[in-house]
Amino acid sequence: MLVVIFTFTYAHAQEISTEINNAQDNETESSIDITRDNVEQQLIYANSIRTSSPQAHNALLAKLIASKSMMNQAQQHLLRLLIAYKHTYDGKYNEAIKALEKLIAEKPKEHTLARSHGLLVNVSLINKNWLLGFKHLAILKDISSRTSNKETLERYTSLSVMFYRAIGQYEIALDLASEGLKHTITLRDKCFLTSDIVNSLLALNKISTLDIAIQEVTSLCDSIKEHIVSGLVRTKVANKYIENGEATEAISFLLPYEQIVEQTLYPRLISEYNYMLAKAYWSNKQYKKSEQFARKAYQVGRDIITSHPMVDTLKLLYQLEKLKGNSASALNYLEEYIKADKAYLTEATAKAQAIQIVTEKTAQKEAEIKRLNQQNIELNTQKQLARAKAENSTLLVTLLVVISIAAISWVFFTLKSKKRLKALAEKDALTGIFNRGKLVISAEELLKYSLNTKQPVSCIMFDLDLFKSINDQYGHLAGDKALQQTAQIISTILRKADIFARLGGEEFCIILPQCNSQAAMMIAEKCRDEIAQQICQTDEQQFSFTASFGVTTSYLSGYDINRMIADSDTAMYQSKEHGRNQVTLFSNET
Repeated sequence: MLVVIFTFTYAHAQEISTEINNAQDNETESSIDITRDNVEQQLIYANSIRTSSPQAHNALLAKLIASKSMMNQAQQHLLRLLIAYKHTYDGKYNEAIKALEKLIAEKPKEHTLARSHGLLVNVSLINKNWLLGFKHLAILKDISSRTSNKETLERYTSLSVMFYRAIGQYEIALDLASEGLKHTITLRDKCFLTSDIVNSLLALNKISTLDIAIQEVTSLCDSIKEHIVSGLVRTKVANKYIENGEATEAISFLLPYEQIVEQTLYPRLISEYNYMLAKAYWSNKQYKKSEQFARKAYQVGRDIITSHPMVDTLKLLYQLEKLKGNSASALNYLEEYIKADKAYLTEATAKAQAIQIVTEKTAQKEAEIKRLNQQNIELNTQKQLARAKAENSTLLVTLLVVISIAAISWVFFTLKSKKRLKALAEKDALTGIFNRGKLVISAEELLKYSLNTKQPVSCIMFDLDLFKSINDQYGHLAGDKALQQTAQIISTILRKADIFARLGGEEFCIILPQCNSQAAMMIAEKCRDEIAQQICQTDEQQFSFTASFGVTTSYLSGYDINRMIADSDTAMYQSKEHGRNQVTLFSNET
């Protein structure tokens, strides 16, 4: 895997200085009256400051909308695209989708068309409409393959990276971003792609919070006023600080940029930034400060309540109210949290289902290609036997040759895509076992069948004890090795019918069909013992580790996967509270 980190050199600094000076020269443009002579220039300028100067952009966009009558068709198409961007920025995703689909139907110029499909990919990812995202990314790929426009090519690369990051395939995103960085032509693209590299490395635990690459990318993005990008990077870094037990460092890292984040007017960033501050203060037991930032995150992010940070914000608010003894308020937040968490799990399921649907469509396309190839062979044979009927046959054969070339090209693409999409739909990239989305889909089918046939099902949750200490003492590569070894150990114990998945971090889940509590406890105990006996060997050191287990059954928790996961998770934390390296059966009385 090739990883390229953008280096912030003196030459780049000079380039940035030039762009900033040009931007400053243009600051007065938003106050200029719109005329037929300058409307094109003003549209281009409005587009250039969408994310770097949102207030100036909004003011200029309002003037452009009022001047719509003096624009030609291509200019009006660009204006409508800018309005769709504004809807997206404001969180009005359904309005953005409707506006973009209507614009695409009018067949605007290629540049505007490519940007429209690209924005639909972006909106689809934010709105968790994975299948729509797949569709428009494929269309954008087709457009980029037929154009020499570098901006369109870079847009496809950037959105592909964003897409794979959104579905948790960080290695693929890292490769694409590193390759794309070699061909970027603007500082803005360098900012976006370098941030994708850093975020992917953080997710894969391949970069520390003190790495120079973090300072480089945030400095680059801040210097060209792309504060949304730098802000999102800072939230990821702050989360790593907190995971490493360095909450004070996370607070010091985030607070200096709080006002800049507020000025972006971007709800997703503002809510996530405030949640990270709330989480850090909670870790430091500064509960008043934690509540202050948690409430702000909740207020700003209410329209994106099923995002992961907002689900965690609700959980934190529940814990804060419970700590204060406000039982009624705590219960309200708990109900909201359970509802949002279930919706988040549903989105994870939808993501995996979308990937499966695309895989099936790819298979259907392959079958159609085979049929066309067979038809091509038959018709070519007819052509050889009836060469005297030349003119009509020649036209037909020419058409079939074109179809064959396209079909062969598509075969290579679909075969490669099918293999990759199937892996994305089911597997955790690090351990090779099922991911959370696949577990939920498989478990729901199993539980439905087991309910109808009155068969017991058990659920085991476990995570590695003191996993942070492993990362701190031996490094993140050792932590990855421990996770991989754990997956291998448990896989040898389980039956073929059992469902085994990594939910994230150091947390795993096992679903056991036709298994009562006694049998599940025995299996969990065997897993616990096998993990405790293993020695994890890295290049220069070796260490051992343990895990804590929680068990529940369909008798205790019902045939609901979300309830089973929650109850076994509760039992698992009881194991940790009682000394770790234990197995605890869930009880409705706890």
